[in-house]
Amino acid sequence: MVRTAFGGVALFVVALVSLGCGGFSTDKAVARCDQEMFAKAQCVTDAAYQECVRCYEECGDSCEPQATCPETYSCDGGGDDTSTDTSSQ
Repeated sequence: MVRTAFGGVALFVVALVSLGCGGFSTDKAVARCDQEMFAKAQCVTDAAYQECVRCYEECGDSCEPQATCPETYSCDGGGDDTSTDTSSQ
């Protein structure tokens, strides 16, 4: 009985991981935001860079730059919006 329950939980965890649920590690988020900063230097301010890292840590590949200057970032798909107006910071 315990093995069956443990097996079910393990399968559930593997399924979540395989779906790409969740965001990036800090290192991976920083690497992605470094690419953003290189490509859009004048629009990725210090505040925008920090928002970029937060967005990718929270949303992973669902994080989308919004093509603004200064740049803002938002989770793709509605309810997980993490966009922040960094122009006033």
